[in-house]
Amino acid sequence: MIVREENGIVIIYQTDHAKLSGKLAENWGNSQFAKPDPLESVVFAANHHDDGWAMWEAHPTINPETGFPTNFNEIPVDEHFKMYSLGIERVSSDDCYSGALVAMHARRLYEWKKERAANLKTKDAEIDPASVIEEAFNWLDSNKRYNIYRMIGDEYEYATNESYIRANFELLLAWDAISLYLCGDSTDEYTIERVPTDYRGNTVSMTLKKESDGHVICSSYPFAKQPLEVEIPSRKLTKTKFKSDEELRSTIKDTEITTMRFTLDS
Repeated sequence: MIVREENGIVIIYQTDHAKLSGKLAENWGNSQFAKPDPLESVVFAANHHDDGWAMWEAHPTINPETGFPTNFNEIPVDEHFKMYSLGIERVSSDDCYSGALVAMHARRLYEWKKERAANLKTKDAEIDPASVIEEAFNWLDSNKRYNIYRMIGDEYEYATNESYIRANFELLLAWDAISLYLCGDSTDEYTIERVPTDYRGNTVSMTLKKESDGHVICSSYPFAKQPLEVEIPSRKLTKTKFKSDEELRSTIKDTEITTMRFTLDS
């Protein structure tokens, strides 16, 4: 769950953020940027890279230290891995190529978490975040290898070579980053490095800048449609702090869904 402060609190589900990533993937490609390949599998990965959050978002919690809804980056690493691994297994069962990409995406998350492991806190002081992360690395690497192995003899086996896997992984990171920027409350200029333009290793830097009325200026414009209009559901809560998880869940249930809209252009 993404939590942003905007005259109160606005929440956006991670699963909805992922669908926005999928919409970006679906519309990606023009004379300067190659379309994702294999298209259906890569778009599926973008749409479902955060499926593990679905179970948690059905029963969200508060941060007991603040009373605010728990932000996506505040979940203890052991809880995160339990739900994320289930989401990856679900994606892998539907599409092995998507599963490999989503496993790589999760590994990158845990690489970031490892870098700041000293600051991580878990509900159980007995749990060492570093050891959980190493366990996650082993499981995710095995999952990636198995999903790629499943593609031997498949019509898309060509896309399992290193250049394809790396490019599609970097594309998934780019769509994830663009979607998070749109969902977040920052209006600062935001730059994404190493955005692939093809499957031969060529990349560019892409800069995003929010303007008024949901307009977003995008350098190195990558989409087939110009401008590209996208939207995402959100909920603006009447309260900012909650006494219990049950109070938060009840408030979310009673809150009307509104739509955030964005127009991306060059």
